[in-house]
Amino acid sequence: MQNAHAERIRNFKYAWRNCNAATLGFANAVPEGNLQTKPFEPRFKSFSWEFACITRTRVAYSLGLQTGKLSFAAEHGLQDKAELAKRSKANILDDVIQSSANILLEIGRIDSPERENMLTWLLQHERIHHGKLLLYCSNMKLKLPGSFVKTWGKENFSNAHSIKQARI
Repeated sequence: MQNAHAERIRNFKYAWRNCNAATLGFANAVPEGNLQTKPFEPRFKSFSWEFACITRTRVAYSLGLQTGKLSFAAEHGLQDKAELAKRSKANILDDVIQSSANILLEIGRIDSPERENMLTWLLQHERIHHGKLLLYCSNMKLKLPGSFVKTWGKENFSNAHSIKQARI
């Protein structure tokens, strides 16, 4: 039983590192001057809003993994998404790196099916943002992160649409 748990934790760590590599790749792919751009206005938000949501959600889930209770209430120290969306690219990259390290630490402490489920929800949430960021980058003809393209299969991305692959 202990070996099965250790294997699940290894798999969760691998899945998290893979997910984070794509998030970091997207954050690197967006030029500073495009962070406030809304490629599909009014339907979707800006690049920076997507990263603000990712960061805020990571903090909430990190706390949830620690306590066993997921909450997005302001009294738990969560920053406002609108304020996070004003941050510079350097700050966004720092937030992604730091929050990833915090989540990775909490993955190593997972001790219940409820916390495993919580991590699964976080991964699903972040992958939804990857889908949106893929559309944003494609619409603006920005390079797609190499880690994202590699994970989802190079054959799924056509150069016919002028999409370039970044080496990230």
